[in-house]
Amino acid sequence: MLDTKTPLWGKLYSQKCRDLGIIPTDNLYERFIVAVAPQVQNGVLALADQGLKATSIPIVCELLTHFHGVIHTLDLSMNPILDEGAALLLEAGPSFTDLKTVKLRSVGLSPTGFDYFFTMLRKHRCLIESIDLSSTSSAERRNRPGEIGAHALAAFVSANSTIRSLIFTNTQLRGTSGATLFKAISHPSSLTHLHLQNTDISNKAVEHIFTREASTGANMLSELVYVDLSGNASTLTGDCCQAIEIGIKRLKHLHTLILSKNTTLARSLVLPFSALRHKSADLAAAAEAYSKRMQERTRWRHETFKSLCPGMKNFIETGKVIRERVNITDPTPEIPHNELDPSADSFASVKQRDHPPPAIGSHDSVPAQAIDEPSDGEKDTVVYFGDTCSLRALDVSDIPLSPEAIGQLALALQKNETLESINLSYCSIDLNQTEFTTAFEALIISMMRLPALKTLSLTGNTIGNQGAIFVGNNLANSESLEALEVSHCGILDQGISSIAKAIPACAALKLLNLKGNSGTDVSARIIYASLSVYHKLTVLNLELNRISYSLYERINTLVHNNQVLHVENTTTELEDALQEQTEQLAKVMKVKDEIQQKHDLLAGKCVALIDEIDKCHNEHSKWTTNIDELQSVLDEARKDNNIKEGKLNSITQHISQITSKGEAEIATIELKRKQARDKANVTFNKITELEAAMQAKEVEFQEEVIKPKQEQLVKLRNELDLQLKNQVRVLGILLATEQTLIAEKKITIEAPQHQTAERASQLVQRPTTGPGSIQRPVPPKRK
Repeated sequence: MLDTKTPLWGKLYSQKCRDLGIIPTDNLYERFIVAVAPQVQNGVLALADQGLKATSIPIVCELLTHFHGVIHTLDLSMNPILDEGAALLLEAGPSFTDLKTVKLRSVGLSPTGFDYFFTMLRKHRCLIESIDLSSTSSAERRNRPGEIGAHALAAFVSANSTIRSLIFTNTQLRGTSGATLFKAISHPSSLTHLHLQNTDISNKAVEHIFTREASTGANMLSELVYVDLSGNASTLTGDCCQAIEIGIKRLKHLHTLILSKNTTLARSLVLPFSALRHKSADLAAAAEAYSKRMQERTRWRHETFKSLCPGMKNFIETGKVIRERVNITDPTPEIPHNELDPSADSFASVKQRDHPPPAIGSHDSVPAQAIDEPSDGEKDTVVYFGDTCSLRALDVSDIPLSPEAIGQLALALQKNETLESINLSYCSIDLNQTEFTTAFEALIISMMRLPALKTLSLTGNTIGNQGAIFVGNNLANSESLEALEVSHCGILDQGISSIAKAIPACAALKLLNLKGNSGTDVSARIIYASLSVYHKLTVLNLELNRISYSLYERINTLVHNNQVLHVENTTTELEDALQEQTEQLAKVMKVKDEIQQKHDLLAGKCVALIDEIDKCHNEHSKWTTNIDELQSVLDEARKDNNIKEGKLNSITQHISQITSKGEAEIATIELKRKQARDKANVTFNKITELEAAMQAKEVEFQEEVIKPKQEQLVKLRNELDLQLKNQVRVLGILLATEQTLIAEKKITIEAPQHQTAERASQLVQRPTTGPGSIQRPVPPKRK
């Protein structure tokens, strides 16, 4: 099993984090490894949409070097590596150029980047078969080849015989870029797949793809198998349909053509449709090869017979028999007259078509100078150069077809031998318009008679009951149709019933899609009855119809039973195949028995050889005695060595145990240290939080309690001082009044002597300053 663990993953992840400005964590690293590393087991270095920049590409090159010979696919899609990153990929050398598939979807290549990348790549021995240069539907990091990049890519395709697939989906080839790309290809290319959907490719580019010829007269892209031109309605017009027609007729390997969503081609589709009437390229080539092979075999047979003897040569050339013959060591068998007569070449050719020439050394052998029969390699190189059609899949969905186009398609399909899939979804076929009726009926008749048709889609066309009846009446005529799509076609019970009644007469129908029509229990019961006797239908879609739930479930049960039966039939077929293999094995065992008999004959000869071996055995015994003595010495040495090795192993085992225990203890200590550090960090964080909270509470208490209380205390002190001042003022006035009255002798005050003296002392001690300097009386002390 491949070891995908390497420090390069961590190195690449660290560089990615630095480029993105994020902090690397264990969780993110594990997610990165889970997304990337397991794909290496399948030969894919999947780095798509990882945010890698040009600075990470050298590490990617190291990974390619590390897994050289294992990785066959590199996916860097959706990474902004730009021109610099693409150039750095070339530094990996054979580790990069030996890949089979390279995906550079939306990496931000500019025209200059295209030019440098493919110019340098062309100078290497490159084994790349598929390059994805597509872009996202948004404008972000879109690849832009431009005219200069198209020139470089064309030179690369011309020089590289291994390239098979180019994907440009959503990459703009508008203007002269696309035309330049396919015009600048200077040598016949091995391209088989072209994905050009949503590229705004021009009519001129399409013309170069389908009609441009090499100096030999063959198409420059003669190996094309798959071409997708969908979604280019803004640039393609009906002018390119003639080129498409020529491509269908001349490209002998073109199996799939997708033209969907090109509404601007609607009026001119009669041209591509007309090309479908030509015979199959494969069958034509096979017939041509057969004819050539028969001619070569006839020529070889005549030359062989002529070389047997002069009489035979004379007979073939003149038709006369000469009695004198040259003695031949090995007599030839009697040869029928019709094989010697040149006029019977056709009969002889048919009789001899699958028989190789007689083997040298048999009784039918011919002299060594006889002309050899053409090999199978020569047979496979035969190509039919006439107009043919190799299309197996045609997709013209989302293109409004006119009655004329439908009629032309119906006419062409009458002679078609290759189409296996036809997609006419959402082609604006409306049988409510009378001009469509005749053309659609002819189309259904032609399609149901196609010898290879397996899939037919009429989804989204308003064919109604009338169209469904056409389909139902002709459904049994198709011996190969496996899937029929008639969803959202406005079909009512009458049309669905017509299709349902035709199901039991079908030969291979496995899928029927009636979704989004207006069927009720009336037609559903007919479907149920048909499925009760027809068990090949394993997929049936009746959603968005007006069928009761119970009947719908009963029909689904029948379909499920058909699926189970299909599995059982498949199992039976496998068992039959296994039985055939068993019979073949029995034949092989029979041959083995014959070989065993021959082996027994050889065994008798071996007995004679054994006697000679016995003679040699005596001499061998002498040598054996000497060897035994040496062996005993060697055994003693081995015993000593084993004892020493045992001691060494015990010591090594003891050391390993001590080491493992030490490592375990160290790991435990490290874990405890880590836990202690974590706890200390948590405690420190909690203390910090508590201190911050306490300070906040202290500030809050200071602001909410202490300061208001201090202000209140100051206010009370001021009020108390004011009251004391007022009391002192009043007391002074009273004392002054008393003194005045005493001086005027209006009153007399008699008091004890000690009170008079005390009061006088108090008056003497009273300060004469203003009221602001009056001291407060000292309260008595309390015990």
